Amino acid sequence: MKWIQKRSVLFVLSIILTVVLLSACGSSNNNQASNNQGSNDENSNDSEKVEVTEIKMAYPSTPDFTDVASLLVWDNPPEGLKVNYEFMAKADIAIQGVVQGNFDIGAAPAITVLSAIDSGMPIKIFAEQMKNEFALLTPSTITKPEDLQGKVMAIHGPNTLTDALVRSTIQKYGLDKAKVLTIPGSEVRAQALMKGEIDATPAEISDVINVRKTAGDKFHILAAYPQEYPLVNGTVFFTTDKFLNENPEKVKLFTKAILEGYRKVYEDPNFLKQNATKHLKEMDQETINELADTYLENKVLDVNGGISKEGGEFTINFNKEMGLLKSDTVTFDKVYNVSIVEEVLKEIGKK
Repeated sequence: MKWIQKRSVLFVLSIILTVVLLSACGSSNNNQASNNQGSNDENSNDSEKVEVTEIKMAYPSTPDFTDVASLLVWDNPPEGLKVNYEFMAKADIAIQGVVQGNFDIGAAPAITVLSAIDSGMPIKIFAEQMKNEFALLTPSTITKPEDLQGKVMAIHGPNTLTDALVRSTIQKYGLDKAKVLTIPGSEVRAQALMKGEIDATPAEISDVINVRKTAGDKFHILAAYPQEYPLVNGTVFFTTDKFLNENPEKVKLFTKAILEGYRKVYEDPNFLKQNATKHLKEMDQETINELADTYLENKVLDVNGGISKEGGEFTINFNKEMGLLKSDTVTFDKVYNVSIVEEVLKEIGKK
């Protein structure tokens, strides 16, 4: 009996000990789970601390090589920035979209933005997307600008950079008998030139390269407009006065990302060449390589923002002289805001 009682006591003690051990293990596991959950919550809180600035952007026309450098920035933006973009049918539509609040920032030819401001739209240019790249392309039989007298010249449309450039050629060389047609699209005008439908047109670098590849030495550059007018702004980034005043840090973040992106393609041209096909799927690699080399060699992308008081005033006065701006109230301070670029350059330095 005593032995049985001892066994019973031992049995009970063993059960009690087992329960205590299981409880202890359960408590340890619960604490571990709690700590893991706390770690996850902590990581989650850390990720939530990074506020993402979202910007809606409107590009004009269809994607071309002009846009690739900035599009590659939006593919892999700096932490805290997300840019959602759309391509509009025309620059005017991009401007209207920004003014109406459908987009925060837009890109458009400088003269189109100037004309919009001239008509009373409250927008400002805060950086340049790319410099003027147009060259006057003609058949090789036309050897000097005076040979264009009585010939047919084509532009993209009224109040565009091509309009101003052709007007300048007509004015400079007294081509009062030259005819001017409107044919939207540099590529379309280049095709019309090769078919003999026109005699001259301002063409983008990509179309100059394409014409040379297709037709060899039958066509040539008669005038290199970037050399004639190096201070004239090409395509610019703009926003409304309201958005700029209320969101200067957003515009600054956008501008900094662009300038750092441009600097990256100069430091590593292969990055631009190897990734351009993401946005130009129909363009062959050989053309992309040649375009990239030409763009970078001619510094079409300005790593310092591309706007200054000197360049801005020249751009305004040039377009006034060409008759594209009607009002004398279009001044540098009304059109440009250089403070964003200046602040960014203080952070990343000027090159």
